[in-house]
Amino acid sequence: MKTTRSLRAALLALTGLLLLTCIPVLQHTEATAGQTAAEPAHWYGLRNRLDSLTTAWNQANFNGCVLVAEGGRLVYVAGLGYEDRHSQAQPIDTASRFELASVSKPITAVAVLQLMEQGRVDLDRPYADYVAEFPDRRITVRMLLNHTSGLPDYLNDEWRFTQAFKSYRRLDNDSLLYLLIKHRVQPTFTPGKRFSYSNTGYALLANLVERVSACRFEDYLREQVFRVAGMHNSFAARRLPAAHEARCVRPYRSISFADSSYYHYRTGVLGDKGIWTTAADLWRFDRALRAGLLLQPRTLELASVESCTIDDREVPYGLGWRLREIDPLRTVVYHQGFWYGFNPSYTRYPYADRTIIVLHNNSADFRLSRLLQQIEMAVENSQTAI
Repeated sequence: MKTTRSLRAALLALTGLLLLTCIPVLQHTEATAGQTAAEPAHWYGLRNRLDSLTTAWNQANFNGCVLVAEGGRLVYVAGLGYEDRHSQAQPIDTASRFELASVSKPITAVAVLQLMEQGRVDLDRPYADYVAEFPDRRITVRMLLNHTSGLPDYLNDEWRFTQAFKSYRRLDNDSLLYLLIKHRVQPTFTPGKRFSYSNTGYALLANLVERVSACRFEDYLREQVFRVAGMHNSFAARRLPAAHEARCVRPYRSISFADSSYYHYRTGVLGDKGIWTTAADLWRFDRALRAGLLLQPRTLELASVESCTIDDREVPYGLGWRLREIDPLRTVVYHQGFWYGFNPSYTRYPYADRTIIVLHNNSADFRLSRLLQQIEMAVENSQTAI
């Protein structure tokens, strides 16, 4: 297993170095593909195919934004529907702000890995070394990043937290940490033994960033991630932004309008969710990663390789990223999210310098995997037709 992972890491490292030599200057990523004279001929047919797909999705209640980029250039962008389907005042475009749900996790992971690069965090030390009141010294920072901590999920395993939550109307990161300690919430298996997706771990990582950096998680992201990447329309929020806040898309759980009353007590927890951004800003994040502006290339490569349990079994998750291997030379690095009213996806294809971003705001219409499959097939088919 270790030999296989080492080979994949070496191949990713070589691919990354080759890609870094041809990444355009970040300032030029604002241009659309249509402004570049030497545009690949197959993009025209690809755009027509994607137009047909997005038109069909829109008729099936898809309400969001689709962005496809390759080689540092935009291939296709489409906004479908309205930021507020009740008023229909503002059509969706690449400046529309969406809640990222679990697509927030790669951004939280970047914050932790930045602190690691600075020598302020050791991934293999106990989390309790940074958050002293946390009682379980078996759980390391790495285990929180790759979901092998065994901590139950406060969102999806809520029944385990019934006693802890019953007296709280609203949670934030500090109160979640306090309740975990007070009610002695235990891992569901020996930490490090297997993979089990847990939003709790990423909430605790936001606490770690705050303790180590000595600033609020929101402020750290603004200064060390969003500003560095040029993501000027992005922010972390512990509440649903008010309807009048600029370009924030209204969430829907069905075809009916969902106001802030449904946005219940767990919304105040950040790290696992809570980041708002635009399709354009998420692409800026992608380009900043590829250009080495947020993380050193080797760190990004390590985050994009399968993690392993303490007994050396591979898990399909890196440090903040889900992974899907096509073959030893090609791994798709991605994350999706599902949080009341929002269902985003951010997919990177490092071997092709390709990015696919889909943001939409109707979590009752849970067909995101099918939509992504159709986009991916359209892109791959356009390549083979060259």
